[in-house]
Amino acid sequence: MRLTNLKPRLKILASNAESALDADEFRQALDLARKLIKLGDPLSGHFYSCLACLGLRRFKSAKRHAESVLHINPEEPNAWLNLGVVWHKIGNNAMAAKCYNRELVLRPDSLESHFNLARIHFDKRRYRKAFDHFSKCWEGNHCRGMIEEYLAWAAFKIKDLTFEESLLKSILKNNSDDAWALNNFGALLMDKGEYKRAVEILERARKTDKNNLMIMRNLGRALLQLGGGAGKGLDQGRFAPKDRKKRITGNFE
Repeated sequence: MRLTNLKPRLKILASNAESALDADEFRQALDLARKLIKLGDPLSGHFYSCLACLGLRRFKSAKRHAESVLHINPEEPNAWLNLGVVWHKIGNNAMAAKCYNRELVLRPDSLESHFNLARIHFDKRRYRKAFDHFSKCWEGNHCRGMIEEYLAWAAFKIKDLTFEESLLKSILKNNSDDAWALNNFGALLMDKGEYKRAVEILERARKTDKNNLMIMRNLGRALLQLGGGAGKGLDQGRFAPKDRKKRITGNFE
C-alpha cells in the first residue's frame, strides 16, 4: 500500500521511490526515501524506507522506520500493516497479529491483514479464525488461487460442509482433474451419505492419481458402503493443504 496526498514539491521524489520499489531496486528506493526525510517529509521518507529495508531484509531497520511513521501518525493503517509484516518476517507472530488487528480497526476492509492473520491462525490450527479471515479474502477476490485449499480445509475442520462443497466445486470447475479436490469431494460426499456419487468422483480421482493410497482407501470404503457392507463411521480421508502441489508461498503482502 502507498501513501497519497504528498506535498506537490515532493511528489516526483516519492513517485520515483515507488517506482524503484516496484522494480525491486531497494537500494535506490532507500536513497530516495532518505532524501524525502532530509527535504522535510519524514512521514513519507520513513514509510518508503521501511518498505525498502523489508526488500533488503534489514528487518531491524524496517521496524525502526515503521515505528517512526507511527510516532508521527499513530493512525496510519499502512504503517501498522508494514510493522506487522516486519514482526511476521522475524517470526514473532503474536506481535504481527497485534499489528494486523490494529490495522483492521483503522481499515476493516484490509485484505492484506486478513490474509496474513489467516495464515497465522491456520498454522496454529485455530481453524475458525483462519476460516473467517480467509473468507474475507475469498469474498474480496484476494489471492484466491493461493488460499482455496486452506479455506476448504478450514471449512472441513469447523464442519461447514456446505461451504467446503461449494469451494471444491469451484476448484474442480477450473480443473476437473484436480486429484486433491476430487478426493476431498468424494470424502465429503461419503460424510453426507451420498455413496454412489462418492464412487463416481473417487473413480475420477483414481484415474488422475492411480497409485495414491488415500484415494484407493476412500474408494474402497465408498464401494463397501454402497454395497451395504461394514465400515460406516470410519473417518473419510481428506488430503491436507500440504498434500497439494500448489501451496502458499513465503511472501507477505
